[in-house]
Amino acid sequence: MKSLICILLSLWTHSLFSQKVIFYERKEAFYTNMENYVRYLVKDSKASSLVFKTDNGKIEPAQFAFLIFKPMRPGNTIIRIYQQQKNKLIPYDSINVMVYENNKAEALVGVKYGGAINKRELIAIGGLIGMYRTREDHTDPIPIKTYTIIFHKSDGTIQYQVNTGNRFNEPSIRLMNELQSGEKVTFTNIQAVIEGYPPLKVNPIEFTIQ
Repeated sequence: MKSLICILLSLWTHSLFSQKVIFYERKEAFYTNMENYVRYLVKDSKASSLVFKTDNGKIEPAQFAFLIFKPMRPGNTIIRIYQQQKNKLIPYDSINVMVYENNKAEALVGVKYGGAINKRELIAIGGLIGMYRTREDHTDPIPIKTYTIIFHKSDGTIQYQVNTGNRFNEPSIRLMNELQSGEKVTFTNIQAVIEGYPPLKVNPIEFTIQ
């Protein structure tokens, strides 16, 4: 057993030190349909004019020692690195990375993901906002197709309304006007769709009326 551990450690160490280009300051995991920023280190200080290529989406330089990788499909992906010499690309190194599906969106009421909310504030906001992560540090608004609002009354009864589009419909607003302090409102079955993208998963959000 001890010998096996030594062999595995030796193989891992050899693999690490044989790698000419290393991605660091992040794990080697990326997400589809999103600009993934990655910083890289080149061990050979004399290496220059490196070109990065992939058959999964796009990869391009952002600034010195940074790349933007925007993959289109999940799964294992090879990023191939070449050194440009005159008009030729000479193979230099390659890096295996794992790409995961970016299939989650977020829903908000105003700027809130849940918690306490004033009834007048809820009605004034007037609808749900969908957000989708397009970069690691940035989200963009997206349209919401449909969702269900569940009203949890203090007497134990439950009422619900199905809304189409992001705005609260008139029956929903009437039920909101009847809400009392301490009662809860849950937004669920939220469907957010971006044309050309797979269906997005949106977690329910819940509020308690102040």
